[in-house]
Amino acid sequence: MLPLQVAYQVTRTLVVSRAARREPALDVARVQALLDQIRGQLESVRAMKTNLTKAKGSIGEVENLLDQAKSSILDTIKEMERELIADPIRGA
Repeated sequence: MLPLQVAYQVTRTLVVSRAARREPALDVARVQALLDQIRGQLESVRAMKTNLTKAKGSIGEVENLLDQAKSSILDTIKEMERELIADPIRGA
């Protein structure tokens, strides 16, 4: 969506400029350099989104591991309770 927004802004700037009857002195090399800069920035955005997606996946995995650990701890507590209720003085 961002490339479409950039294209819209560039086109809008040219249209507004021409509507004001001021033909812009177009420096093609400068425009090309700016477009290259925009492409690089868009690539950075893409890379960040990719990393964000990977981070979300890692966070989900950690969340699952924490849930498993919690369940295991609760199972151990229940086992301890059963042992204490079954023979509270055994081993003393």
